Amino acid sequence: MSYNYLSYANLPYWNILPCGMTNFGGDIQVFTLPDDITSGPVGMNLNAQALALLNQQQSIYNNWGVTTPGMVPGVSGGNTGNIFIDNMLNVANRMTAESTQRRISSTLAGIERLRQQMYAQLYKKGITEEEAAKLNDYITKLNEQEEKLLQAQEDAKNGNLSVGDLSKTVAETESAVQNIVGEIQIGQNIKACLKNMEKTFEKIANIEARTDLTAPAKERLAQLKTELEQLKSKLENLQKNPEGLEPAQVNTELTKIATEYNKIINAINQISASSPSTPSSATPGATPSETPGATPSETPGSEPSGTEEPNTHTPSSATPTNSGYSVEGRQLVDLFDEGELEDACSKINSDNVMDVMLAWQDLYATEHEQSFMERFVDEAGYFNKRKYGKIIMNALRDKVLELGLMDECREDFAKINREVKSTFWFDNDVAANYDNIIKKIAQKEGKKYVETPAKE
Repeated sequence: MSYNYLSYANLPYWNILPCGMTNFGGDIQVFTLPDDITSGPVGMNLNAQALALLNQQQSIYNNWGVTTPGMVPGVSGGNTGNIFIDNMLNVANRMTAESTQRRISSTLAGIERLRQQMYAQLYKKGITEEEAAKLNDYITKLNEQEEKLLQAQEDAKNGNLSVGDLSKTVAETESAVQNIVGEIQIGQNIKACLKNMEKTFEKIANIEARTDLTAPAKERLAQLKTELEQLKSKLENLQKNPEGLEPAQVNTELTKIATEYNKIINAINQISASSPSTPSSATPGATPSETPGATPSETPGSEPSGTEEPNTHTPSSATPTNSGYSVEGRQLVDLFDEGELEDACSKINSDNVMDVMLAWQDLYATEHEQSFMERFVDEAGYFNKRKYGKIIMNALRDKVLELGLMDECREDFAKINREVKSTFWFDNDVAANYDNIIKKIAQKEGKKYVETPAKE
């Protein structure tokens, strides 16, 4: 059984006003009696006040009109002279005060947690002056909101502020803190999007260097490059936010930019896909196995030893090669390196997660001086960290359970799980916990794990 919303509204008055309770359609319904109690529905339970009136054969209307003078402490504006109304106001004020105090405690705890997370980011090695200034600005704003809320709480305690005004101050503080969180999330998303755009410019340069492009393809690519430059300019302007837009408004503009960006990416990928399947170094008309200098291992469906792209349409693309990871794993990290984070991470599951991690360590860890997960937390925005961070966590968890490694990985999973469920912040240091688990799985499976080189 459950209460409906109207019943919740009437519950505070159960022992104050004449009320009835019944059950229709699975919900417990609590209601005040508007008229003569004898007209209530069959099966209705009455409270003591209603039963007393029923025994006296009095109507709710007549009783409501009784005026009994009395002082009711804590009622804003004194008493009305009607004991029923005065008691009702007293209970309402008391419940509002208790609820407001709970909200104050929760809000203050949230401010402290968010502030400590900002300090942790502020002290990280490699932070820029601009990033430090922004974090200090956020910390100052949080301190101001905390001071404002504590002062309002003290004023209410001393009787200088009504419960209603205190509740209003709490709501304003909650809104201000949420705006700060929103700004942080938006800033991370914009930063990640700008990085992705840089990758896209690199991809355009690689396509432009090809000698097999048709004139229409070249013309279209030049047009897309111009559109991308214009989009990047919009994004950089949005990052500065000269118009002082609210977080919700910035998010709306960011969504529009993301939609345009995805269209450009799709168009670029269409041009890129027009690449001939046979490498330019191959002899005209020859099959891949007839390419000069090719070894017998460089046959369709096998892992190539050079730069030749594999035939990804053969069943072997999903199975491990002599490199220790599957072609599918390599394809996903290639996609990830090109800036297609969402597309790559959305395809990760328990069957290919280790192929992805091992392929990245082998192919890209040295270049970026980062593991896959270190790169992920740097590139992804707040929402993607939570969304895809959880997908990757679940995929690794399934592998760990399969291999019987949970006791060794339990602490790392606990730290990761806290971050993917975090309301205010995602700590990038949790990448180390992902890597701990990945290394243990690789060791258990006897797979080669190429260590990430230390940053100079």
